Amino acid sequence: MEPAAKFDENALFEAVQSGDETAFRTLVRYYSPKLYAFALRITKEQGAAEDIVQEAFLKLWTNKASIVNMHIGAWLYKVASNLAYNHLRRAAIEGRIYQTIRYQAASHSEDTEHLLNYRESSLIVQHAVGKLPDQQRLIYRLSREEGLTRDEIASQLKISPNTVKNHLSKALLQIKKHLKRTYSLFSLLC
Repeated sequence: MEPAAKFDENALFEAVQSGDETAFRTLVRYYSPKLYAFALRITKEQGAAEDIVQEAFLKLWTNKASIVNMHIGAWLYKVASNLAYNHLRRAAIEGRIYQTIRYQAASHSEDTEHLLNYRESSLIVQHAVGKLPDQQRLIYRLSREEGLTRDEIASQLKISPNTVKNHLSKALLQIKKHLKRTYSLFSLLC
């Protein structure tokens, strides 16, 4: 990397705005480690932090013409922050269905009606999981039933964390669709 005295962020970003890929790579090399550490502190997941850094630089490149009068470092940190918190919100939403079912069972195990609802809901979720393609089903179970992180699953299955993320996102989407169809049909019958 260039010495700090020679690093002129404004001139570098002007070159990026002109489409200079070498200048862009210089910005990436300079900010990547800092953004990665920042995103990792928020998400606590290496794979998510890597994705966030990559997406932040992709946004920088695609929006380079519209970024004016901004300190590029501040802009990148703001984008990384938004992406990291969006990741946390998405992860919370994705895990909510499974955790709700678990909580209902633990909280109301003595209540027969709740226990039957839990069993019914679990069966519906398990039916949806059973319909998933093999790889999605395996990744879903490792994540939601075994509690493994994306990186642990990737290591165990010898695939990239991004592949795990993609399969898990697709699996959760299919499960949600199945639940919506099932409960919509159930509400029509009742």
